[in-house]
Amino acid sequence: MRYLLVVAFALWPALPAAGQQLPTSFAESELTRSRQCVNVLGRFEALDVQLAPFLEKSQRLISIAEAIALEESSIVADLNDAEPIEAEVKAWFSVDAVLAERFVATQDSAVLTERTAMRDSIRVVVSSALDEVRTEADEVIATTGTLTTEIISCDGAVFVRSATLEACGTTESSVCQAARDTVANPQFRFVDSPDILWDIQQFRPWTSPAPIGVTPEGQLDGARTASFTRTGNISVNVAFYPLFQAREQLTPEMLGSIELVNDSLGFVMSHPEVVFFPTLAIQASLPTPLANESSYLLHFGGLDEIDAGATIWTGPAGTGQPPAGDVVLGPTAISRLASGEPVSFSAIRESAEGDGEAVFSIELSSVNQGPTVEALVEYMTEQLSNDLQRLIPPGNP
Repeated sequence: MRYLLVVAFALWPALPAAGQQLPTSFAESELTRSRQCVNVLGRFEALDVQLAPFLEKSQRLISIAEAIALEESSIVADLNDAEPIEAEVKAWFSVDAVLAERFVATQDSAVLTERTAMRDSIRVVVSSALDEVRTEADEVIATTGTLTTEIISCDGAVFVRSATLEACGTTESSVCQAARDTVANPQFRFVDSPDILWDIQQFRPWTSPAPIGVTPEGQLDGARTASFTRTGNISVNVAFYPLFQAREQLTPEMLGSIELVNDSLGFVMSHPEVVFFPTLAIQASLPTPLANESSYLLHFGGLDEIDAGATIWTGPAGTGQPPAGDVVLGPTAISRLASGEPVSFSAIRESAEGDGEAVFSIELSSVNQGPTVEALVEYMTEQLSNDLQRLIPPGNP
């Protein structure tokens, strides 16, 4: 079995960004983030308090559902008769115990059928109660407006202490208390200047791929390797995986192109209803430009190695949404990725003459890249098609 290096989440001065000119709007963008997140995090704390009872109820119901599935009658002693659902579950355990003893004594299939029906019925009761709790929680969340979107840029961010304190004033909240405290707080991190953020990089190694499986929702999952890189508060996520598609949803031209790519890679697509193709997806947390850039590139090599042959993906800047997309990879790109060749995310500014100038670049983590991509390609070549046939038998609705 291939040995894959596992490295813990890391944080240190980022060599790739060091020496680059700070993007023109970077400092102001981070100061604004630090100020705005005081309000956002305060509202999110209040939401947490409101949701706490729903979380407690849902966790309780989940544990009861697990006890029913495993027939763990020891939970009966903890059930509260004052709660209608728990009283009903308690009564079910009592009746089920009687039916279990009767079946052991008689081996009567009718008893087993009755027992199964009663178990299914109580599971529906608990599941419905859990759905009600989730619906009530969703209704509370809906009253917060855009908070669930706003929190994305604040969650896990590193803040500029002076800007946070400026926005805090006399406000009492977790982030304000952490900003005032001279002792480091693991929940929040601060720097003294936005310039320092540009020299801080975090990364996670490429993850080890697992065989495909089916989720409880009936979706295919697995067969994926992904990595995460963060410079300051700019995060870039990439993932390499087989993208599955129903044959009937593809035009003959599209299907022909996919077959050409897969044939060149040695991938077998024997399933009569489903095809797959090697895909690289990217998402970056840059809803607004930092240096008047007009587009972004994902490419092999560093800032000085950008050319058409190295480009993997390109997307527009300034759309108001984080740059994101996916692209089908051919043999050359997969070979370079599997060899561990570094990949970078770069911002491009178009000059008056129409030329593109790279204004900043973030080199992505290449730790574990080669072995994990190679392992996934090997799986896609030798086993994926068989697993697909097993998990989605042809002709099944």
